Amino acid sequence: MRGPFLHSGQRTAAIMRQVLLALTPVTVAAIWRHGAGAALLVLASLTAAVTVEAVLARASVSDGSAAVTGVIFALLLPAAAPVWLAALGGALAVGVGKHAFGGLGKNPFNPAALARVVLMGLVPGYFFAPAWAWDGVTQASPLSKAAGALLPSASALLAGDAPGALAQAAPWAVLL
Repeated sequence: MRGPFLHSGQRTAAIMRQVLLALTPVTVAAIWRHGAGAALLVLASLTAAVTVEAVLARASVSDGSAAVTGVIFALLLPAAAPVWLAALGGALAVGVGKHAFGGLGKNPFNPAALARVVLMGLVPGYFFAPAWAWDGVTQASPLSKAAGALLPSASALLAGDAPGALAQAAPWAVLL
């Protein structure tokens, strides 16, 4: 048996356009908060994802799933990430996260999240160093408060002032 077992009747391209539309407020908020650098990260990831899709499965480029993957991956990046990291991640997300498992709907992991995890393992400095000082000590996160680490306030989290990914720039944008 193959899924999906319940079908809305919509084509994949229409669904992906809706997803891109839903990602628009968060993407615009990230660019507004972090400037042109965030726009370059989104553009690099999107371009790499669509290019790899065109190389590996030309017929499915028009469905928009690679564009969605590229935008989601970019939103998972820290604002200070280099453009090459966004491009590499977009390519990894589609090439490994999607097509290595058989294509759209056959991947056991979210391709963008998989690319982030792989890159966090390969180049952790780009994901952790901008926000936290390197001290060579690891510990469980609940212990960080007892160790004297400064935790962001609830208002800082809601305003998007805490360090993190582009998508965390304006949590209120998710509600739009």
